[in-house]
This record gives sequence, structure tokens and C-alpha cells, in this order.
Amino acid sequence: MSAHSFHFASICVRLGVAPLLTAAVAVAQEQVAPAPSVHDDAQASKPADTQPAATAEVKLPEQPMQTAEAAAQQPKWLVAPYLWMIGVNGNVTVRNTKADVDVSFGDLLENLDFALMGRVEYGIDKWGLFFDGVYGSLSDDAKVGQQGIELSSDLTVLELGAFGQFFDRTLDASTNQHFKADALVGARYYDVDTELDFDTAGLPTLDDNEWWVDSFVGARLQWDFARNFSLTARGDVGGFGFGTASDLAWQAQSYLCWRMSKSATLCAGYRALDINRDQNLDCDLRISGPVLGAAFQF
Repeated sequence: MSAHSFHFASICVRLGVAPLLTAAVAVAQEQVAPAPSVHDDAQASKPADTQPAATAEVKLPEQPMQTAEAAAQQPKWLVAPYLWMIGVNGNVTVRNTKADVDVSFGDLLENLDFALMGRVEYGIDKWGLFFDGVYGSLSDDAKVGQQGIELSSDLTVLELGAFGQFFDRTLDASTNQHFKADALVGARYYDVDTELDFDTAGLPTLDDNEWWVDSFVGARLQWDFARNFSLTARGDVGGFGFGTASDLAWQAQSYLCWRMSKSATLCAGYRALDINRDQNLDCDLRISGPVLGAAFQF
């Protein structure tokens, strides 16, 4: 550096020109540097301390578990209208007059006058209540010896009970196989209105109305064997001859179900209810037939 150049630099330093030169250089560098992107602006706007982000990453895995626990505690309703295509086999004795009954599924189309059926459940987590109602009006021709009889019967069956889940296990997560089991306890109310009308003129019409209540215990099993498909089986036994109850009554049900959506399921299966009772209304009946229904959960 020459003496003149050194002298000029000294003057610039004294006059404060050096900072201006530095700023000019920075401006020139900005002009040749690439324009910042949106991501660069976002990064620039973030604080230097990234500790909150790391804390959020630690808490994220806990959130699904908390959500599942909260969902399990939410009340759930299930409403399931269904059609039980009833057939009746057995015998009924009214005022010492016994009549055989044999109404097959084919006869049902002619002899079923009216039917109304449905099920409602309310549950929280592993516990819940259920109500099931069946009303059917049937008529058929029967015989006592050579005497023809027209038999009409209105049957009402209402059950109210509680369930508690005692087994719940995932069998194979890769194929969505799951198995669970509930214990059932409840009471079943029957109301049978029976009328016998003799073909022979002059013979009186016999009618009788009887109602009773059976307590019962049972179990319900559900196997989710594939995505959106499951098999359900239910069985219970009750009566036991207490008071006016049935001497023995049992019920068995089995269904194949297809879950169409999160809240709707279609089911098809078979249901049988067997009643053996020796009271004012003496009956030994089996009410059975195919079942088609839908279940809506909310």
C-alpha cells in the first residue's frame, strides 16, 4: 500500500466511512444471493429455541391412548329393528283341552297376522343395559282327536337385563381378528292370549290369558374374524319353576354380521326360544325361525 492510499484509509476511518463501506458490501452480496423461499421465511420466523417442538414430539404418542380411553367412557346407544320369521311347534293346554301346534315357516306367511320386534342397548365401557321386545299374532288350525279347532294366539315377550364384558382380546391384529364375551342377567316377561274355537256348532269358545316372568342368566360371544365381518352367538337359560315361572326356558341365537359403516351393521341368523311350563296355561312350545335385522350405533 502506498503512502497516499494509507493516508486515504486513515481519513475514512476518522470520518466513519468504514461502516458505510461495510454496508455497501453487504448490499452487493444480497443482490447476488438467491431470493429467500417461503420455507426460509418460515424458518427465519421460528425462535432459535426448538425445545417446545421436541416436547410436543414426546407427547404425541400419548394422545391416541387418551382419546381411546375417553371414547370408552362415552355412553353408546344401539337400536336394532329386526324381523323374526317365527314358526311355532309344540302344544298348548287350555282348561284341560290340549291342542297340538305346528306352524312352519311356510305357514307363517299365511298365519302371521302381525309382528313387531326390536332391541335397544345402552352401554358405557364394559357395562350396559338391554331391552328386547317381540309381539306376534298367530292363527292356525289344529285338531283334538277328530274335532277341528281354530287356534289363535297373541304372544308378547319382553326382556330387560344387564351385561358385563369379562373377556376382550385381539387374536390377530394383521387380520383384524378379535374376540369378546359378555355375561348376561335379566328377566323375561311373557303374555300369552290363547283362544280355541271349535268347528262343531254349540261348543263354547275357550280363551285364556296368562302372563309370567322368568329370570335368566346367559352369555354372548362375538368373534370378529375378518375386517367388517363377525359371528355372534347368544344363549341363556331361566325359569327354574320359581312361583309362576316356566319350569325351564332356554334361548339360543346365532348371527353373521356385516359392518357397512362405523354406525350401521346388517345381520342374518337364527333364533330359537323354548318354553316348558306347567301352570294354569300349560305349554310346551318352541318358537324359532330365521332373523334379519340391522343395528345402528350412536
